[in-house]
Amino acid sequence: MLIIRPLTAADRELVKSIITAHFTGGGSYNVPTNNEGNGTFVRVAERNGALLGVIALSTYTAPAQLCEAMHLIDTPDPVDATWYGHVHAGYAAPAHTGEGIGSRLL
Repeated sequence: MLIIRPLTAADRELVKSIITAHFTGGGSYNVPTNNEGNGTFVRVAERNGALLGVIALSTYTAPAQLCEAMHLIDTPDPVDATWYGHVHAGYAAPAHTGEGIGSRLL
């Protein structure tokens, strides 16, 4: 059974290896800290004690905050919302790609 739970400090290195396994040329990545009070939610997918995937989402209360976080756009299209979200990491362990882990994390 797949369990979705918050990232813990003990998960960080394994999660980093899951993410960077998808990079070429020895790329690196700083795993966000799960800080729900600050609007950052990091969840991992676990089955039988093995971590199989990760997703990180940050939430913002203003479109300008989203623009700053994305670094790619100047202004978002106007959306009537009370908060905005940015998924900035979503990966499954390479050996488990195609098993629906990313869909469950979303």
